[in-house]
Amino acid sequence: MDLVWVLLFGSLTPITEAPVHLVAGANEVPLRKPVSALTPGATLQVDISALIPRAELSLDSARKWVERNVESGCLIAVLRGKDTTPTVLEFNGGWAFEPGKVFLILASHSGVPIRKEYGSLTLTSCRPFNHVGLYWQNYQK
Repeated sequence: MDLVWVLLFGSLTPITEAPVHLVAGANEVPLRKPVSALTPGATLQVDISALIPRAELSLDSARKWVERNVESGCLIAVLRGKDTTPTVLEFNGGWAFEPGKVFLILASHSGVPIRKEYGSLTLTSCRPFNHVGLYWQNYQK
């Protein structure tokens, strides 16, 4: 049932116990449990809603806030597993919006290898990001 849910709806799954605080530089992020991809389009999404002033949480204002504050390449994630090579996901300007929420999308240029288990995440940031949620979206449109 989970496979059907992910493939049909692309649900976001939290991958940390609580929001995290990222410093500028490398951050080791403890995962709740290992992640894996069912499709190459899996992404890491960073919920930055807590950083954006409430008055700017409309679609157009959020777009402008992201463009002003987060340049392409600012976030780079490296997933590592026991029996697989590291997989790199990068923020290249992609973001998602839903009322009251803004997510930065980190994706792999070549796709995420499927059915490989990743138990370790290093997230390198160009600036501090406080109180952000991290989510795995295991889905391709």
